[in-house]
Parts: sequence; structure tokens; C-alpha cells
Amino acid sequence: MAVIEACLLEPDKALLQHVLPGKEITHSVLSNTFTACTCLVYPTGVDPDSSQEAVILRFETEKDTLEHTANMQRVAELAIPEYIPRLLQSGKFVLSDGREVYFSVTTYIEGCIVLKRIWNKLTEPQERHIMGQVSMP
Repeated sequence: MAVIEACLLEPDKALLQHVLPGKEITHSVLSNTFTACTCLVYPTGVDPDSSQEAVILRFETEKDTLEHTANMQRVAELAIPEYIPRLLQSGKFVLSDGREVYFSVTTYIEGCIVLKRIWNKLTEPQERHIMGQVSMP
């Protein structure tokens, strides 16, 4: 096996084609590290904010983290489908450089705020209200 240089994880053309097959694709990296990448993927020439085909692609080199997140997302989608992006596909893929990655593809919701980013700014009553909305009866 060839030695792989340490570099930020980014999607290659084959992975993008796997996500939206048969289309010319544009993507925008939203965040990436050496082991994880999240990007917006959409057909070239389409405004992602108004396209039904725009999706979020997340892929990681560690299986457990993404698999756990995908499973939690499936459960949350059943409980509160109006608030959770739909999980369209998930699986394993080998990038052109030989790295094995685990990926998930979800619907893109324009203008959404990730709760993890604002949780520490919420008041305790706001946190309780949110937890009451998402807890199972």
C-alpha cells in the first residue's frame, strides 16, 4: 500500500459522482480536517439554496463516529421529521488515493442552524424546552 501524505480530507470526483450520479457536480467544502469533511454538493449551474437536489455530504476516516451519528439521525428523523434533515444514503467508499472513508448524505436545508453551535448560548429554560420537544413521549 502506498504511503498517504497527511492532508486535509476533501472529496474526489468519484465520491461526488457516487453521491449524485449522472450529473455534473459542484461542491463547496464547509469544514474539513485530516479525518473528516463536510461539504455542500449540488448539480453545476444550480442555485443550491433553491435546489431540491442539493445535499450535504459528510465523510470520515473513522467508521464509529459517523455510523453513530447516522444511527442517531435515523432515530431523530422518526421522532421529529420536520426538524431533521433526511438521511438519503450512508456507506463506505474508497477514495482515489486509497483511503477508505465512511460517508452519509442528507438533504440540505437552507438557512438551518446547527444546535451544537448555539447550545452554550441558550438559557436553561430554552434548553429544557428543546429537550421537551425532542424527547419521546
